[in-house]
Amino acid sequence: MGGPILVSNSPRQTVPASVAEFGSGANGNVSPTRTIGGPNQSPLVSASGVTQDADGFVYVAAPVIKTIHVYRAGASGDVEPFAILGGTNPGLANPQGIAIADGKLYVANGPFGPGWTGPPSVAVFALPLAAGVNDVDPVGVISGPATGLDSPFGLALDAAGHIYVANLNNTVTVHSAPTTSSYAAPDNAAPILTISAGLVGPEGLAIRGDTLYVSNDNNTITQYSLPSGAPGAIISGPDTGLDEPLGISVDSSGNIFVVNTANKVIEFAVGASGNAAPIARIFGAATGLDAPQFVFTPA
Repeated sequence: MGGPILVSNSPRQTVPASVAEFGSGANGNVSPTRTIGGPNQSPLVSASGVTQDADGFVYVAAPVIKTIHVYRAGASGDVEPFAILGGTNPGLANPQGIAIADGKLYVANGPFGPGWTGPPSVAVFALPLAAGVNDVDPVGVISGPATGLDSPFGLALDAAGHIYVANLNNTVTVHSAPTTSSYAAPDNAAPILTISAGLVGPEGLAIRGDTLYVSNDNNTITQYSLPSGAPGAIISGPDTGLDEPLGISVDSSGNIFVVNTANKVIEFAVGASGNAAPIARIFGAATGLDAPQFVFTPA
């Protein structure tokens, strides 16, 4: 069995956004085991990418207020964040997908959609963050016309440290770790691989072993072999229940979790392909799901 299931909720892009946690094996109209967020101590204005570090701290991107909020292990309710990454120096503009590896936080960083400004980038920050507000520079930034980044949304890392980014222009670009050390001098290197076959509005990314999973706006989950990027199995069809999927995650057992815009998280079995029916669905009033965006399960 996998671990807990973390889901970011972002209703109407206003307070209170939240993160809901469900227990392993959750199915049906079940209540979360905890919810983080509220209008007072935890003023999340929107919630997008979500992840958890090895110590149980929960990280959530708040794109509207251009911050990353960090909550202590076990935090629940309308609690004050342990730390906030934000201010002038981080250079965050509509942060979306996030991931943690090797003591660093990776952020897919705007713009995304109308009204946003700033160059698209992947910003990398050293961990751990200090308690309170962290108005700190990234330790590396990937940005510039050669990178192929275009309104980046989903983000994932493979075991070799390569960075995968889902882009608005129907590509997934694959990048090596940045070689620069300041936001003022971003790494404008071309991607080492660009994947486009079968992508239609890619949103969420997940990697397990040598497989990349991509959720698409056209109600499909496409899979690619790594490191080649060769197309593989596709999950698609009326029995799948896919409905404008957003974030995606794969747990330690290989089960696939995907957020649907219809306030639902659906789970597919290991090796699912074609018109496969989910093995579990988290949905209903008791779940508290409201415009869910991203899902995270420990790999």
